[in-house]
Amino acid sequence: MYKVSKPKSGLSVVKFGGPERPDPLARSHLKQMIEECEDLYPGIDAWFKKKVSPELDRGRRSAILIYSDSEPIASAVVRRGEDAKLCSMRITPGHQHKWLGHYLLALVALELRHKAGFKQFTESMHFTLPESMWEEYGQFFEKYGFKCHGEAGIKYRLFDKELACSAQFRDVLQRVIKELPDIHVQLQLPNDNSVPELLMSITPKYVERILLGKKTVEIRTEFPTRWKGARVVFYASSPRQELAGEGTIEDVTIDTPTNIWERYGVTIGCTREEYLGYCGHSSKVSALKFKDVFPYANPIPRSQLETLMDDELRPPVSYSRLLQSRGWFTAVSLSNVLRTSI
Repeated sequence: MYKVSKPKSGLSVVKFGGPERPDPLARSHLKQMIEECEDLYPGIDAWFKKKVSPELDRGRRSAILIYSDSEPIASAVVRRGEDAKLCSMRITPGHQHKWLGHYLLALVALELRHKAGFKQFTESMHFTLPESMWEEYGQFFEKYGFKCHGEAGIKYRLFDKELACSAQFRDVLQRVIKELPDIHVQLQLPNDNSVPELLMSITPKYVERILLGKKTVEIRTEFPTRWKGARVVFYASSPRQELAGEGTIEDVTIDTPTNIWERYGVTIGCTREEYLGYCGHSSKVSALKFKDVFPYANPIPRSQLETLMDDELRPPVSYSRLLQSRGWFTAVSLSNVLRTSI
């Protein structure tokens, strides 16, 4: 399967691994990323041609390529199976300090959460690397549960021992998920305010109208004006129970129900009777005007997030601050990567 997606950070992610024919330019960039290591791994070009390329087409391997604008800056190749192997992982010089390694490993782990081919789930994950690289990057891999088990019994570099490293896949996945909020924040570009601040629970039919642009104003009996400009994740309540999209609060107006209706009317996306029924006896209500709304192409069910996180998520009655709810902030960050890796 070949897919392209663009996380909010401005990075672009291209994925390979299945029968669909990928864009030839992206395929050549993946090849380039690997072959640029030829001086360190003699014969790696032949490995890509004879092993990686055909097994990507058959779905036995997956690959991930990350771009910054049109420049490929990171790549990974993984062989599927019960004992999955991280075959290659590279970040180009100049980008190794930008949390890309964490993001790249997260994409790999969430890619492997599916059935691993051969009708088996991934149970463990391993890789080999030169001793000098373990000394440099060992702490990074140890953070995700990997341990070094000594020499691998193979040698790719003439003057460097090759070490064998492995971890239980469930352990890797749980550690990746735990790190996702920090990855989410750290990968934002300078002056990028797209990290969501609020999670807002909305009835599914109204979420749908918001995401279709048929409803640009949401009514709440109480809502502070200080959230003007905040980025919001829309949670569609029961029966959908899923993260469905995002938007920005352009303005917050507090006034009487009569004045709010006169000002916004049809943009509220319901009948006057429904509106008055919601307002009840409130003397004041808040009108939240949305802009920059976009639906998720792949809404993420709450049940899927709870399964992966091994935790229960309690939706807010109205809204909640994500930075004060580590569970939901993790869930939103996980959703962001899942929508990249589905």
